[in-house]
Amino acid sequence: MRPQAVCCLLLLAACAHGSASGSAVTEESARAGISAQHEAWRQAIIAGDSPRLAALFTPDGLLLGLDGMVAQGRPEIQRVFEAFAKHARYLEGGIQVQKLDLQEDVAVEIAEFTWNRSLDGGPPTGPQKGHALAVWQRQPDGTWLLRAWSAMYDPKS
Repeated sequence: MRPQAVCCLLLLAACAHGSASGSAVTEESARAGISAQHEAWRQAIIAGDSPRLAALFTPDGLLLGLDGMVAQGRPEIQRVFEAFAKHARYLEGGIQVQKLDLQEDVAVEIAEFTWNRSLDGGPPTGPQKGHALAVWQRQPDGTWLLRAWSAMYDPKS
């Protein structure tokens, strides 16, 4: 699937789901909830915990992997993370909200990330930066789960 088509699917996923609860969501509360999930992602990826990473997605969530692979649903997403973990060990880093567009219980996010990894058992890469496009869906209990995630490392200058 071409990147442009995947971006369209991400945006359609954002528009296709209505409000999960009756209470209004503020940008501040959405940022706080999504930032908490970024921290959960950081902890899970450093631990190499693929089930915990997959649990950050809705049951039918979409992942466009760094290698261009598209996975849908938690079992497929977990398999992608497990395969990726065989080649990359995350040592430190994290994800930050850069921009957030909030529409009721759906948020479209542009995130920045920096990771220091070890690839195929090699030495640490040092900090590598990138960006991600995410679609978040607020759940009835107030937590935010990923409907869709696509990330790329920034080209080296």
